[in-house]
Amino acid sequence: MDKRELEYFVRVAELKSFTKASKDMNVAQSAISIKIHKLENELGILLLNRKKRQVSLTKDGQVLFSKARKILAMFEEAELEIKELYGMDKGHVRLGLSDVLGSYYFPDILTKFIKKYPGIKVSVFEGGTNEINERVINEEVDIAFIIIDEKLDKRLKVQTVLSDELYACFSPKHALAKKKSVRHDEFAHETLFLYSEGYYVRDRLLKELKAFNLKKNIKVETNLSYLIHSLVRKNIGASVFAGFLLKHIPDLVSLPFKPAIKFKWGVAWKESYHLSKASQVLLEFLIEEIEEIVSAK
Repeated sequence: MDKRELEYFVRVAELKSFTKASKDMNVAQSAISIKIHKLENELGILLLNRKKRQVSLTKDGQVLFSKARKILAMFEEAELEIKELYGMDKGHVRLGLSDVLGSYYFPDILTKFIKKYPGIKVSVFEGGTNEINERVINEEVDIAFIIIDEKLDKRLKVQTVLSDELYACFSPKHALAKKKSVRHDEFAHETLFLYSEGYYVRDRLLKELKAFNLKKNIKVETNLSYLIHSLVRKNIGASVFAGFLLKHIPDLVSLPFKPAIKFKWGVAWKESYHLSKASQVLLEFLIEEIEEIVSAK
C-alpha cells in the first residue's frame, strides 16, 4: 500500500466517480483505476462498487475510507514538517529538456510540481541531446531528461525511466499510412522534415539509414517540433517522433520501423556535482510522474 493508492481511492470515493477524480487530479483515469485495483488486490477485498454512472463504497471500503483520510492528513503534516526542516519548499533548479518534451509533456508535469512545491523556482533550458548533455557536464543544468545511448558521457549518472522506439510519421492521406510498419528503404525515399543536427531523433535515424547505404532527401531542418508536425500533416513529406510522444500528435499516422529503432529515456545529472535539496525533490518527482505515465498506457 502506498500514499498515491490511498489518494486516488479517497478522491474517487469523495466524488463517486473515476471520471471526475481523473479531471480533478489531472491524472489519466486508467492510472487511477490501476492503482485502486492494486490496492484491492493487496488487501484482498473489494473497496468500491463500480456502476456505469456512479461509484459507491463497499462496507470494507467505508472502513478504509475513514482511516485513509486520517493517514493522508498525517502524511501532509509530516511533509510540511520535513519541508520546513530541510528547506525543500524553497530553492532553484535548472532543468534540461528537448524542445519536443518541453512543448508536449512537461507543461502538465511542471504544473503539478509548482502546485506541490510553490517555493521552488524551475529554469528550463531546451536544446538538442548533445547540447543538453554538455550543459549538465558543465554544471549549467542541474538535472536533465535525456535519451540514453552508448555515447553517453561516463561523468553522467542516469536513472532509466522507460524504453522507447522511433516511429515514422505520415499524414493519414499518405500512400504508406495504411501499412503496419515501414522498412528503412521505404522511408529513405520520402521527403524528410527533421530536427537540426545534435538532436538524437535525427542523428539516430540518419545512422540507421547510413547502415543500409540509403540516400536521404532532407527538405527542412529545424528545432521546432510544431513546425515539423504541421509540415507532415500537409502530406508533403514525413518525419520521425519518439513513441513516448505519440499521444500528443493524434492527427498523424505513426508506424514502427522494421527492424525497430529502439532506445531509452532517463533522468541524468553529473555524478560529481552536488544536487541541492530542491534538485533532489524535482528529480524524485520527475521519476515518479514518468513512471505513472508509463503505467497508465
